[in-house]
Amino acid sequence: MIRQRLAARLNLVLAAALTVEMQVEAALLPVDTEARALVHVLVAVLGLAFALRSRLPLASLVAAQVVFVVAQADRAVPEQLYVPLFLILFLNLSAAMHVDGRRFWVVPAITFLGGSISILTDDYPGGGAEDLVWLAVIYTGLTAAIGRLLGNRVALQSALRAKADRVEAERREARER
Repeated sequence: MIRQRLAARLNLVLAAALTVEMQVEAALLPVDTEARALVHVLVAVLGLAFALRSRLPLASLVAAQVVFVVAQADRAVPEQLYVPLFLILFLNLSAAMHVDGRRFWVVPAITFLGGSISILTDDYPGGGAEDLVWLAVIYTGLTAAIGRLLGNRVALQSALRAKADRVEAERREARER
């Protein structure tokens, strides 16, 4: 219980720090005032998505994908903002960690859809096979696979900890007899 509270507080502190950092990046963008205001809102949404990622993983993932798509509207935004891209990749991975069962397969679908819309709507040249390979392999596949592996590792560690506690309690009982 204490460990969970500490983790939740640390998560909120990290979300606040990331939001402040992204707001500073947004303030330094070489774009007009209207575009800058939109970017400030988008990175605030991203910070909120980070804060809620373990409680609402699919909602956080959808929010991250919306930010990923909308941020492509002005070419200066993805070229000048660094932390938001890595945070979006982390939220892809985190959603894969926190969603189990059949719902897991929604994660790569949402990620691929967000990436596809982003590729179709950005004003970068290309949009060909190399972009689809990046989208399918790294942005979607790798983040989902690593997230799933990490989620399974956390579950295994938790099960092993519970088993060790159970064995220790049984040993204590046996000594007391």
